[in-house]
Amino acid sequence: MNKQYIPEWATHIPYPSLMADIVMILHALIVLFVIVALPLTIIGGIQRWRWIRNTWFRLTHLVIILVVVIQALSGRYCPLTYVEQDLRLAAGQTSYDTSFVDQWVSRLIYFDLPAWVFMLTYVLFCLAVMYTWWRWPPRVVGYRRKFESRLYMKHNETYPIGTPGKPWDEADLNAWLTRQRVRRSYEKDVLSAIDGLRDDFTVETYGTLPYASLVGRDYPLYLVKSRKWDVNKPILVVTGGVHGYETSGVHGAIRFLQTKAKAYESSVNVLVFPCISPWGYETINRWNPLAVDPNRSFLPEAPAQEAGLAMAALAKIEGDVLMHIDLHETTDTDNSEFRPALAAREGTVNTNWNIPDGFYLVGDSERPTLDFQKAILKSVRKVTHIAEADERNELIGAPIDYPGLIHYAGKRHGLCMGLTDAPYVSTTEVYPDSAQATPEECVEAQVAAVVGGIDFALNARS
Repeated sequence: MNKQYIPEWATHIPYPSLMADIVMILHALIVLFVIVALPLTIIGGIQRWRWIRNTWFRLTHLVIILVVVIQALSGRYCPLTYVEQDLRLAAGQTSYDTSFVDQWVSRLIYFDLPAWVFMLTYVLFCLAVMYTWWRWPPRVVGYRRKFESRLYMKHNETYPIGTPGKPWDEADLNAWLTRQRVRRSYEKDVLSAIDGLRDDFTVETYGTLPYASLVGRDYPLYLVKSRKWDVNKPILVVTGGVHGYETSGVHGAIRFLQTKAKAYESSVNVLVFPCISPWGYETINRWNPLAVDPNRSFLPEAPAQEAGLAMAALAKIEGDVLMHIDLHETTDTDNSEFRPALAAREGTVNTNWNIPDGFYLVGDSERPTLDFQKAILKSVRKVTHIAEADERNELIGAPIDYPGLIHYAGKRHGLCMGLTDAPYVSTTEVYPDSAQATPEECVEAQVAAVVGGIDFALNARS
């Protein structure tokens, strides 16, 4: 591309030589960004750097390399190359007859390379960038769901079922149930994974949810426990899927069994309820088919059978519980669906809360154990980020007692964390819609929470 004429626009640019140098520097910085961003993304993905998930950073990188490849395949140079050379001609300097990258790479390595080498390099580099999108994808789901949440509340000020100010009647409950759809498989996602644990653990059915008349099928419930149960050892209880739609709670409990639990069996009996609410898991729902929240049902009368069956199963277990950790998520759908539905069901006015961006804990105010909660947060911080308080120094409307920690009264509110009398109790809350976390990191954060908690509890006991 050794141009011999000066375009008219370049003759009107003051200090064309200086401007050509500025364009060259800008071009060089763009090339440097494209080259350096790839290894940084790979290293950051391996090291779990949150910033490499930034959507704009990753999108800018991908778009630039795609433009480079398209230009190379079409036989054209970068527009900045044309601009620089036009300015150099206007300054009375000579231009060069290759692309910017060809020219400077050739100078750096002291020999000329044919054009096809650069073209192949561009394509391979672009494929590597695309691979990082698959392996360490940027997080865009959170932004989309936040937008949907705002849109829903703007255009649907009242929930589409029921009469504002009036609690739901049976017709409203039926209308709500008919809106629910199965979106994933309890058997495929959960029971198949539990079956894979039978060689190392005892898997037992502890009840069946009789929902055939409501949703066309019943749901068997399973617990997983240490094969060699020793009543002289303390018990570690892990509960997942109390709110079935909170995916990482279910898969975090299973992942703990798959990867970490065996290492603790010399010290504790492991007891895990991986998915307490399977219908909620399949329909991605907070409630059961009767529109009852299982996590407000761990009470003597047990309004939700999910809670009652888990309580009955635990009552048959011999031994003292040292630690109970209940695995949950806080999602954007809490504001876009479940809190509006709750207000409609109760006939009250909905008030959304701020959704914390990150991991946090809910401790039991009836059994405060600050050092225990700190140990969990320290363990989780190695995997994902901890949520910051809002402008009122709160998380989901509750004052923080330590960064990433709030407290509720577990037994009084019928929460699952009140299931036992363990001295060490906590509820995890992962934010899967965060732009700074992936589904895999959410699952690993749940595992890290269990590990951090049991390590502390065992050390404190010794």
